[in-house]
Amino acid sequence: QSYGYPADTAGIITAPRGMIAFIAAPIIAKLISKFDARKILFGGLLIFAYSSFMLSGYAPETSQTMILISAMVQGVGMMAFFIPIMQIVFIDIPHDLHGDASGMFNFFRNFASSIGTSISATIVSHQQQVSYHDLASNVSPYSEGFKMWSQNLSTMPENAQVVAAHGLVMQQSAIISYLDSFYITGIAMLIFCWLPFLLKRPAKGAKVHID
Repeated sequence: QSYGYPADTAGIITAPRGMIAFIAAPIIAKLISKFDARKILFGGLLIFAYSSFMLSGYAPETSQTMILISAMVQGVGMMAFFIPIMQIVFIDIPHDLHGDASGMFNFFRNFASSIGTSISATIVSHQQQVSYHDLASNVSPYSEGFKMWSQNLSTMPENAQVVAAHGLVMQQSAIISYLDSFYITGIAMLIFCWLPFLLKRPAKGAKVHID
């Protein structure tokens, strides 16, 4: 929305995230049978952090190709996180307890997701206000950058120029707030990526009970 893409274009650009996740899922599942699931989980968090830093580097002129690539990287990171964590959660749990384990896992996943969403929304809202005030302070006849930009609007009425300047400041402050949110997310992933090694290592050859 901040980049002015219509809903269908935004959906097409972000669709590869799900496609790559679908393709990566069986590959990651195969890797889990050969490597420590905690290491794959660690790698998934690193990949997700990398994709967040990619997203935090966007500019107003960022191409759709760059958005598509970062979405694909993020899709790999998501699968490299969720598949190992589910394998670790359900390992050695008898089949008759899978329902209870699944319920607890989904509860804590939704709980953590709601906390993360609330924190992200707060960061975006706060950073948008901060960025708006920073950018608005440059909307002045004494600002060289503003004078150069306003030359393109010299044929417009003064009220229309004010509206155009306000709209541009609102758009760019919104973009900056999301970029800051992605950057903070990347930092958080780097901090938390070591937590998988605090989990108990699954026994070699351990499998999820399905009977």
